[in-house]
Amino acid sequence: MGQKTWQKILLNDNAPSHTAKRVKDTLKSLGWDILPKPPYSLDLAPSDYPLFASMGSAYAEKFFRNFEEVGKWLDEFTKYKHFFWHSFHKLPERWVKCVEADGQYFELKKLLFFENSMKFYLSDLAPIS
Repeated sequence: MGQKTWQKILLNDNAPSHTAKRVKDTLKSLGWDILPKPPYSLDLAPSDYPLFASMGSAYAEKFFRNFEEVGKWLDEFTKYKHFFWHSFHKLPERWVKCVEADGQYFELKKLLFFENSMKFYLSDLAPIS
């Protein structure tokens, strides 16, 4: 049986460092697709999505001496299957809602809500073995 391959899709914001030609060319050369960004919506800001909010909160007080320490921390952080499943599987549905809303808000959530929710998930989930 062949090895499973994953399609890589990136949802990014429109920051100049993310939309520069060099960045786009590099992502294309790596085989990544860039999901078209709908009109600006706080409902879809990648930095506010639960996954990124919880990661930001979790590593905010960490100090890494080298890249290896970052990798070890990420390995430990990503052992929580249910959290990631929920975050990633809801993203396409959320993206469609944002496109259909044409830049209008459809749901207002505070980053604090996400941070508190993710702390709850992470404290209650057992690592994948």
